[in-house]
Amino acid sequence: MASKKTQPGFDREKLIHLVRDTECLWDPSTKEYMDSDITQSEWQRIGEEMGISAELSAPVGPMKISNISESSVDTEWEAPKHDGGSLIKEYIIKYRLANTSVWEKAGNVDGNTYRFSVKDLKYEEYYYFKVTAVNNNGPGPPLESIDRVKLLAELSAPVGPMKISNISESSVDTEWEAPKHDGGSSIKEYIIEYRLANTSVWEKAGNVDGNTYRFSVKDLKYEEYYNFKVTAVNNNGPGPPLESIDRVKLLAELSAPVGPMKISNISESSVDTEWEAPKHDGGSSIKEYFIEYRLANTSVWEKAGNVDGNTYRFSVKDLKYEEYYYFKVTAVNNNGPGPPLESIDRVKLLDIPNIDITERTTFMEAIASGSEVRRYVRIQVVGKHGVGKSSLVRRLLGEGIDDIKSTDGIDILKKCQIRRSDGEWFVSKSETERREMIERIRGAVKEKTRGRVIDTEGEQTTTSILPADPSAQFVLSNERCFETETKHNQQETTESNESVLSTEREQQQYLLSSNEQNIMNDSSG
Repeated sequence: MASKKTQPGFDREKLIHLVRDTECLWDPSTKEYMDSDITQSEWQRIGEEMGISAELSAPVGPMKISNISESSVDTEWEAPKHDGGSLIKEYIIKYRLANTSVWEKAGNVDGNTYRFSVKDLKYEEYYYFKVTAVNNNGPGPPLESIDRVKLLAELSAPVGPMKISNISESSVDTEWEAPKHDGGSSIKEYIIEYRLANTSVWEKAGNVDGNTYRFSVKDLKYEEYYNFKVTAVNNNGPGPPLESIDRVKLLAELSAPVGPMKISNISESSVDTEWEAPKHDGGSSIKEYFIEYRLANTSVWEKAGNVDGNTYRFSVKDLKYEEYYYFKVTAVNNNGPGPPLESIDRVKLLDIPNIDITERTTFMEAIASGSEVRRYVRIQVVGKHGVGKSSLVRRLLGEGIDDIKSTDGIDILKKCQIRRSDGEWFVSKSETERREMIERIRGAVKEKTRGRVIDTEGEQTTTSILPADPSAQFVLSNERCFETETKHNQQETTESNESVLSTEREQQQYLLSSNEQNIMNDSSG
C-alpha cells in the first residue's frame, strides 16, 4: 500500500503538538472557539511556526490620521506582514459614522499605495476608518482606526491683514486676529518673524501666548525696508503664516507739529492759529490736522475744526469774549494721530471797538510790528515830619484836609492822569482793562508807523509821600516806559526807566512856583 506523500521537511508531530496546545481551535467549551478573528490569528501563528505560508494579513498599523479638515481626512498605513502567497492587488478604504455600524466605501488604491484621502465627510461629525488589502484570493482582515476622529478645519493662518503701527527708528508694532480654524486643538503660541525686504531669510523676532495678538518687533535698522509674518502653533504643530502685505520702512514716529504755535488776529470771538509741519511724518504722508481749544479753567478739549495736510493755519471761531483759552493742533497720518502741539500761554479774547476796516488793519499791524510809549510821572514829596507833605498832596489832588493825619511810613496814592493837551488832571478815575485797551487802539490807529514808537495821549502820575528828610524839596521825574509794568508794595515803588524827558526842569519850576506857599502855610500838617 502506497504511503501518503508529505511535504519535504514537514513535521507532523510538531503540528499535532501546536494544535493540541491551542484549545480554542478544537475545544467548543472555550469562549474563543466561536471567535473567527482569534482562531484565524492562531492558525496564522501555527502556520508561521511550521514554516507554512500564512494567509493574507491585515495592513500594519496603527492607522495614521492627518490633515483633518472640515470635510476630509488623510489615512495612512503600511503593507501587510503576509501577502498570503499572492501579490496585493489593491487596498479598499471605508468609513462609518461613530454612532452607526454601517461602513461606507470611500475608495481604493493600488497595492503599492499606502495613503488615501477620504472626502465628502460631514463637518464636526465623528468617524471611524478601516483599510483592507486584497490579493488574488480575495480580501484579508481589515486594519481599523483606534480612536474616533472629529471633522474639523485644519489650523488656518491668523486672520489679516496684519496691522503695522507705531513705526519708529528701530521698531514696529504688529497686530493680527486669531485663526478662523484652530485645527481641533487650542492654539499654544504665535511665532513672529521678520526679514529684510531684499533677502529671503526670516529671523525670529519672538513669540507670544495663544491669547495675545500683538507684538512689538525691536532692534531693527533705521531706514531699512522689512516684511513681517506671524504663525499660529497648536498641539499638532504650526499652521500656515500670515505675512504683511507691503514692505515697511523704519522711520521716526509721527512727531508733533513744529512750534511754538503762533496766535494772531485776536478778536472778541476768534483767534488765528498757525504752526509748521512735523519734523517726522512717521513714514506716511500727513492727511490732516485737528485743531482743538479749551477754556483755561477746564481740562476738556473741544474740536474747533480740521484742515488738510498741506495747510498750516486755522481760524478758531465762536469763542467767548474776555475768556482765557488754550489751543492745540495734532497731525494725522494713515497710522493715526501723533502727539499734539499746544499753545504755551493762555490767550484772552479782546474787544476791538467798532472802527472801520482800514483802522482795524492798522491796529493789528501796529500790534504785530510796532511799539508803544506809555508816559509815567512819579512825584515824591520829601520833607521833615509835620511840615505838611500830606496836606500838599491832598490839595494837589483836590481833596479836603479836615481828616488829615501825619503820615507814618510810605503812603502810595492812587494813580491819576494828566491830559497833555491842556494839562487837566483826572484824579481817582479807575480805568478798566477794556477801556484802557480801547484808548490804546485809538492811539495806535491815530499815528501808526511800522518800526517806530507810537506815542499815547495821556500821562499817568503816581504820587508817594516819604518819611522825614533833612531838607524839604520836590523830586519830579518823567519817565518813558517801553512795554513795562509798574509794581508797588509797602517797601518800594519801582518803575522801568528808558529816559528822562527834557521838560523835567520846566515841570519842577511850575510845581515850586505854584505850591511853595502852600507848604509853608500847612506846616502844622
